[in-house]
Amino acid sequence: MIARLRTVRLAAITLAAALAVLPAAWGQKTSRPTHPSIQFQDVTRASGIDFHLTCGGPEKRYIMESLCGGGAFLDYDNNGWLDIFLANGSTVSDLHHGAQPNFKLYRN
Repeated sequence: MIARLRTVRLAAITLAAALAVLPAAWGQKTSRPTHPSIQFQDVTRASGIDFHLTCGGPEKRYIMESLCGGGAFLDYDNNGWLDIFLANGSTVSDLHHGAQPNFKLYRN
């Protein structure tokens, strides 16, 4: 029984090794495809989005300073196009002085 398990295991390893080298043996290229690569371009400012995220003070002494803003993509005006809602954080100092975090809605 043990000898049979060893034979099956050896056959599986041999099959896996053969499948790994088959493309090279048949002369097939294994390099990357030659289609153009995807490139991203930052169009934030050009599209009118001007937002600076405030995320507490630099010390982050309080939990509320480490949990800052956020964002959402939603169809706010129900026109079939996604709009962007951005929520800002604040600093403890700003909150003590009565300043409120700003929120922005960019309608598409």
